[in-house]
Formats: sequence, C-alpha cells, structure tokens
Amino acid sequence: MKRRWETPKAMVEEFEANEYVAACYSVVCNVDAANEVEKKCIIEERPWWAGGNLSNYDAGQTHSATACGAPGNYYVVDNNGDNKFDSMVEISSDLGRLNCAIYTGADYGTAANWSSISSGQTIYWTTTSGDRTWHHQGVVGTVDATHPNRS
Repeated sequence: MKRRWETPKAMVEEFEANEYVAACYSVVCNVDAANEVEKKCIIEERPWWAGGNLSNYDAGQTHSATACGAPGNYYVVDNNGDNKFDSMVEISSDLGRLNCAIYTGADYGTAANWSSISSGQTIYWTTTSGDRTWHHQGVVGTVDATHPNRS
C-alpha cells in the first residue's frame, strides 16, 4: 500500500448558541400556598361526629420543601422539537415520574397553553398518582438570573 503525504490543516468550528434553546428555567412549588389549597380540597364529606370533612391535606396529600418545593425537581419538556415548552414533569417524587397539567389560575379549572408561559410568571399545575391529585403553584424563573443562558 502506497502512502501519500497530506499537508496538516487546522480547522476551526464556530459555535453560535441559540439563546432560546440555551435558556434554563426552574420551577419550584410554593409549598405553603399549595398546602393551603389542599386544606380546601374536600375529598370526603363526613358528619361532625365523625371528625368533620376530610381534606386532601388531612389525608396526607401535603407539599414539602424537600419534595416538590426543592429546586431541580421539575423540568420542562419540548415534545416535538419546535424549541417551545410543551409540558412539565416532576422527577423527584417517591411515586416516580409525574406529569404536570398546567392551569390558567388558582381555581385549577381551565387548562393553560405552554406557549403563554414566561419567566417571572406564577403558574398553577397539578400532579396525579392513582386517585390522588396535588395542586401546586410557583414562579417560573431562570436557573441563575445573572447568567440566563447558562445551562
């Protein structure tokens, strides 16, 4: 086999970041406000002599700073590759990966569109496991406000 001499070449590849794709967002549940919502969600109507009504909160559906209230427990997902948020997932739950449903307000009655969400906005979402549903709320923010494009 005959070898041929090739002149060495230096190649430079330029990287241009797309700021929209590079931005990292965080969502943390405001556990105090979320627990107040759970106290108002009645899951069982009981007579006063049986201890009164049973709320989600009374039944153990609570929010804590080490679970849904901890940074990094949620991530947003682009399902179709269009560089827009399509959904959000809770990954830290001891119940496994939980999909989040997002709503327009604190009444959790009307589904919201992910394209309407922006940094600094308060959002409302639910997670469900079996027949239990948790009602969350929190503010969308960048991971580090001084470096919004650093992942």
